[in-house]
Order: sequence, then structure tokens, then C-alpha cells
Amino acid sequence: MGRLVVTVVAGLICLIVAGAPRAALADARWGEADLGVEITASPRTAQPGRPVVYHVRVRNNGPGDAMAPVLTIRLPRDVKIVNVNVAECGPGRGISEIVCRTPGDVPAAGTGEVAVTGLVQPAARSPLRAQAELTSEIADPHPENNTAEVVTPVAEGADLAVRLASPARTALPGGRFAVRATVSNLGPEAVRDAYVYLRPRRAGFLSATGARCQEAAGFVGCALPSMSAGESSLIELKFQASRRAVDTVGARATVYSGEVGDRRPANNAASLWIAVAGVATPETGPGASPDLVAVPAGSVGDAHRIGGPGHALGDDARRGTAGGEYHAGGRRHAAEQDQGHQRGPDDQRRKPVHSHI
Repeated sequence: MGRLVVTVVAGLICLIVAGAPRAALADARWGEADLGVEITASPRTAQPGRPVVYHVRVRNNGPGDAMAPVLTIRLPRDVKIVNVNVAECGPGRGISEIVCRTPGDVPAAGTGEVAVTGLVQPAARSPLRAQAELTSEIADPHPENNTAEVVTPVAEGADLAVRLASPARTALPGGRFAVRATVSNLGPEAVRDAYVYLRPRRAGFLSATGARCQEAAGFVGCALPSMSAGESSLIELKFQASRRAVDTVGARATVYSGEVGDRRPANNAASLWIAVAGVATPETGPGASPDLVAVPAGSVGDAHRIGGPGHALGDDARRGTAGGEYHAGGRRHAAEQDQGHQRGPDDQRRKPVHSHI
């Protein structure tokens, strides 16, 4: 005989049973116990790639106590079991079966509930059939209510896709760069609650247009307007690269709907990486920030050489402007050292100080 276990879950006595029960005739000591089971699914229409929760409710209608009741739950093959809210439940004769066990008697009028959370596979098709069966070691005068089934249709969902692009091919440390996120609804259903979540890499979020975006816990979340099948939305985002960035900056984006499922999740995510140039543009005034920087991709390899091809200061160095002050071979630089400085007042240590005019 199986064991009988009584567990309190959400204020109710949960009936959990595992193993193959054996029917027994009622006797004067135990009497009879009319067990009943119900099963429901939420939501009523399942979405591909989204969770579905099955609630199984059991009851002992009496008049006697139930001995060693066994509850078996069988989910559809297209639903992957994620969680069961009662620890005594365990796997049955397959990956889609749950069997639970209880080590005590269940008195008349005792009730309980088990919740099973599953994930609908993206390729799932209608209908999804889930079953629950409750048996006991004692005779049941009404066995017809010992089994229950729920049939759930599966919606077609909407194929959401996201792509990332940027007009900047490289960025400077501390410089700004733009990212364009294009979200498309390839149908067949309309989506009213699409969200894009971006995780910047070595960059800080500045602003966005085309959607309501907020930053929290290292992510940028954007709520998109409603999109019918075939429509797209464009979000323009601006980021500022970290001043310590040395290799790449960028972001990874994921599109998601809270209501509508997606049968093709492979295009729900996209990444964009931008190479970091070797030298940042100096600020031009108090509190100034480097503006959007785009350096030709062919010059990235020479960007570490001052005055080299494609360097941000290369042209100025050759012309002898402010950038040329950092170019050791600039003729204008040498002349300014001889003529462009004047002796200034001594400092507190009586050492000469130069002031640049």
C-alpha cells in the first residue's frame, strides 16, 4: 500500500499521491470515500513559447476518510514541466507525467490543490489535453468524478523580430554613438504590448526617440506602440561609451510580448558591437561631452599612432594647429616652444612657471 502525505499549501491540505494504487473493498472500519478531482488551465488559450499553469483541485466528499489517495497528472507532450508547487510530487512514467504521494488519512470534506507550471513549446499545435486522476486504497461509490480533463487551444502567435544598426563604425572612449533598433511584427496576430530590452556594453544610456524607454538595473526597457501584422517600429537610442572602453562598445536587444506568443523565437534577439578607437576627442569647454563620433573603418588599425592615417588628430598635426602640439615632428610645434611662451611669475616653491599665450 502506498503512503499518505498531507501537506498544507496556501492554507489548503494538498493531496499528493504516487505509485500504482490497488482498489480495496470498503469494510465497517473505513467505510467509503467519494473522491473528486478537477483540472483547469490558465490562460484559456495557450500561446506558443509562453507559460501555462494547470490547477488541480481535489476533494474527499466522504462519508469516510480517504486512505492513500494517489494523484496523477498527465500534461501534453508539447508542454515542458517547469515547476510543481508541492515538494512531494515527482516524475511518473514519462517526462509529461507527475505523480504525488501522501502518508496519512484525508478526512471527509478535506480539500487540496496542486499547481503545475509548464512552458508551451513554440511548435505546439492545438489542442493541448491535460488529465488528472485521483484514486484511493478505499472503495469509491462514485468513481466517475475521479478523473478530469482540460482541453486548451493554442494561438498562432506573432513572429516578432529585432535588428540593430548604427551609423557609427567606430567610437571614441567617452564619445557618443547612436543605435537604431528596428522591431517588426511578421504576424499573423497583432501585438499591443511589445517590449524591447537592451543591455549596453561599456556604455551608458542617454536618450531615445520612437518609444518610451527607461533605464533600470543595467537594462534599458522600451515600450513600443501597437503593431499589426506587417508593421515595424523604429527606436533611435543614444549611448555614451565608457572612458575606459578599450575594445568594443554596443548593446544586445531582445523583443518580447507579454500577451502574444512567438513560434519563431530565433529572431527575437540581436547584438551590435562597435570598435573603439584609440584616442578620445578632447573636450572643448567646461562640462562639454564628446559628440557622436564615426571614424572610417579602414583607419581603425592606425588610430593608435599620433598623426597616423585616420587618427582624430592627424590632420591638425600636419597643419600645426592645436592637434599639432602633440605631434613631436611638427615644425609649428617647435616654433611655438621658442616664441609662443613667456616667463611667468614664480610659484610658492620659487620655481619658474610658464604661461601659454
